[in-house]
Amino acid sequence: PRWCKLGEAVTVTATNFCPPNYDLPSDDGGWCNPPRPHFDMAQPAWEKIGVYRAGIIPVVYQRFLSSIYSHLNYIYDPSASSSRLQQLMVLTPDRRVPCVRRGGVRFTINGHDYFQLVLLTNVATIGSIKTMDVKGSESPDWMPMARNWGANWHSLAYLTGQRLSFRVTNDDGQTLTFTNVVPSGWKFGQTFASNVQFK
Repeated sequence: PRWCKLGEAVTVTATNFCPPNYDLPSDDGGWCNPPRPHFDMAQPAWEKIGVYRAGIIPVVYQRFLSSIYSHLNYIYDPSASSSRLQQLMVLTPDRRVPCVRRGGVRFTINGHDYFQLVLLTNVATIGSIKTMDVKGSESPDWMPMARNWGANWHSLAYLTGQRLSFRVTNDDGQTLTFTNVVPSGWKFGQTFASNVQFK
C-alpha cells in the first residue's frame, strides 16, 4: 500500500514495446523480455498513481485485440508474489477512449548517419501506428521503416541532410503523408512538429 496512491487514476497510451535484454532471465530480471509484459510510463503519469522510488509495481491487466485505452485503477491481490497493491488496467471492450491531442504529429530524429531512429509523439485517435515509410528529398521512392521499440521506427538508409517526408498508417488503417516535415540541415536529437493530425 505504501507504494501506491489510493483512489488516483491516470489515462495512458500503452505501446508495450519495451526493448528486451536477452542477457537477463525472464523471471527475476529482464523486465522487457517475453513472455513478461512491461509498461513504461512517463514520470509525471507514474507519480499520479505511484511513489517514484517504488520503481516497478506488478501489473494485472486485460488485453483486447482492438486498441482501447482507459484508466488505471488499483486492486489488492493477496495471491500475488508481492504484498503491494496491484495495478489493474481496466479496459472496456465496447468503448474506445480516443487519444485527444492538440497540434500535429511530432517526429523526433535520433541515431546516426546510417540509422535514423524516429520517435512519433502527439498521435491522436487510436494512438498506435501500424506502418511507417520515409522518403528523403533525394530519394525517388518511399522506403519502409521497421518498428524498433515502442513508438520508435528506424531506417538504415543514408538520409542525413535531406528533407524528410513520412507516410504513416495507424492501426485503424488511416494513412497520412507528412511532406517535408523535416527540413534539410536537421540534426539528430531535434523534434519537428507537423500541422497534420489523425482524425
